[in-house]
Amino acid sequence: TYERQHRSQHTVVVRRTVVPRVGGVAHHAANLAAFKAGKSFSGAAWLTGFAIVPDAHVQLVGAEYSTSEPEFTYLTDFLCGERGMNMPYQALVMDARNGRMRLHLKTGALFECQSWENNKRLRGRRIDAFYWSECYQLPGMMTYNAVSQNLREKRGFSIWTTTADEPWVSALHDRGHGADPDWCCVCGVDSVCNPFTHDQHARDRDDPEKGGIMTRARFEIAYRGRLGTFVGRVYAPYQVRPECNMWHQ
Repeated sequence: TYERQHRSQHTVVVRRTVVPRVGGVAHHAANLAAFKAGKSFSGAAWLTGFAIVPDAHVQLVGAEYSTSEPEFTYLTDFLCGERGMNMPYQALVMDARNGRMRLHLKTGALFECQSWENNKRLRGRRIDAFYWSECYQLPGMMTYNAVSQNLREKRGFSIWTTTADEPWVSALHDRGHGADPDWCCVCGVDSVCNPFTHDQHARDRDDPEKGGIMTRARFEIAYRGRLGTFVGRVYAPYQVRPECNMWHQ
């Protein structure tokens, strides 16, 4: 695969080798990244794979309906936009204010946004994938435990994207780096990896090593996407978890 690094007006193409994952395909994955590191964009790109799965059912879940709006907007652009795949659809509703965001493709694949505030609607269905948007806003692993039975029949997926803003997020990290091959964690994704939103001036302004206004703990979470001993809190000292340097390897 190739990674493009945008520098000024030029594009540098860096070749990288991708090897098969030990343990095979993970069915539960966490993407713990910095603010504006491209979580919504990459998450939506991953979800496009379900578009060709007959009668696939994917639910994007956030604390509120509008939480999943960025991913849903990217998803509809990728699948149905003129500059995307331009796939035909049966129905497309984009009404975040009234809690109605739904894309039903002619392949039978259904994508819909749900709110954890109305989590009873998540139960009792056969789901191919749950996508949890900014999951640090959710009440913890109970969100998965409440609906995991919906994934069993189809051997479905659960994808978690977030910054490490709450202590419970470390549970995703620990499972993803543990002995269970069904779980995976990609962490330590630095904000610099997204050239479209990276702001070096803002980073320098907030960097405590340069006299910035953030604590080191907060800076590690916000700009480097890392978990520490006191993830989500502003205590000192702060120690970075060693696994959080793995995303670029």
